[in-house]
Amino acid sequence: MEPAQPTPPILAHADFVFAAELRASIEAEQTYAAADLGPTDALSEKFRVLEYDAFYGPLSPDGTPSPSPSSSRSCSPAPRAGPASPSTRKIAPSSLPPLDAAILSGNSKARRNKLKSKQNRKAARSKQREETRADPYVIRTSTFLNHVTPAVPARTRFDLETIPVASTGFVALPDTDGGDTCGADELVRIHGCTYVPWDGLSNIPITDSEGRIIAVLVARPQQGDWDSVHRRAFNTLKSTRRRCRFPKNSKRHRRGNFAVLNCGVSHGGGRTQPGNLYHSAANRRQLDELLANDDFKRIAGFSSAAFAAWAPKLYMYYEDHLDRLLDHDPSLRRNFPNSIWGAAAFNFGPRTVTRRHRDCANLPFGWCGVTSLGDFDPKQGGHLVLWTLKLVIEFPPGSTILLPSAVIPHSNTPISRREQRASFTQYTAGGLF
Repeated sequence: MEPAQPTPPILAHADFVFAAELRASIEAEQTYAAADLGPTDALSEKFRVLEYDAFYGPLSPDGTPSPSPSSSRSCSPAPRAGPASPSTRKIAPSSLPPLDAAILSGNSKARRNKLKSKQNRKAARSKQREETRADPYVIRTSTFLNHVTPAVPARTRFDLETIPVASTGFVALPDTDGGDTCGADELVRIHGCTYVPWDGLSNIPITDSEGRIIAVLVARPQQGDWDSVHRRAFNTLKSTRRRCRFPKNSKRHRRGNFAVLNCGVSHGGGRTQPGNLYHSAANRRQLDELLANDDFKRIAGFSSAAFAAWAPKLYMYYEDHLDRLLDHDPSLRRNFPNSIWGAAAFNFGPRTVTRRHRDCANLPFGWCGVTSLGDFDPKQGGHLVLWTLKLVIEFPPGSTILLPSAVIPHSNTPISRREQRASFTQYTAGGLF
């Protein structure tokens, strides 16, 4: 048996210099980055030939493919000096056609997959932004002529120059107006308030001393099923309340002794940036069901449409800022696709009667939309009290009022023990602007 022959050693190519190859690669990469070229445009002539061989088949002096039209991007680096390989000796560099899109796209499977994944993510973000963007409400001429023009205003002596606004203009000064609730008779006799009877069927704008509209009692929709809508919404709140787990500060707070949960996008209260209001998993599920409820969607959309009808410029201001914020941060969640407010408060009751307060974190010159819900006599209780305007307003179930809750102290009058009252409020924190 003959002894095994030793394996001949592998010798390095005499012309191979590692430092020179590394330097040439770096220079080619820099040229590629500066010219914004596809990856194969920056290859040396040797490797370009190998790329062509893989795509067209082996090239020969007699079988060179016809050049494609020259590209405006072709600025490949000049070939490196040094001994040419056998394949490059057969083909002059000038005979190589510019690389076309097929080669560029077929250069790397991993690169194609990465690019497609990036495009898919971009498309998904764009779709999410479109889904969360509010449907703009364009007021019709008939709506303006039938509801806004004929409305008779309730005039007050309120001076807008006295509103408690912070120096930034985007939040109000801290609320120091807290107090107990009062009955309508006491407010009229002792505090000198004016009683405003309202059945919820007519529009009543409230103006300041200069005739500027500062709040609106909005006539309910004329569809015949609106009574069913707000009654179902109230019953949904009652059933949801039994499944929620309210923290202690959500049942007893400065606004009153009733259960409340807020949801949506907000800013302030120690937050360093806008974010979604946090809730436990159990409460989050219940709130998601309320936000998906068709009755609350209709109420939210109606309030937003009323906002557009009575204050179109302010409505566009709200819409523009919230849309741009959600475009900037796709993680933020819009409550309703048909509403321009950033957040909402579900006041579950069972006896939602607020104390005198201001919502000082809201936009001072903006409006919030409050919809009254429940089963109570609006002539005996549940009135909305606007303290600085000295108004006591009947607030029937199913009715909506737009008001600047950050700068006007407001409250409700008590209801009887046998009655139930809830409310649904939409608002936007001033910090979001």
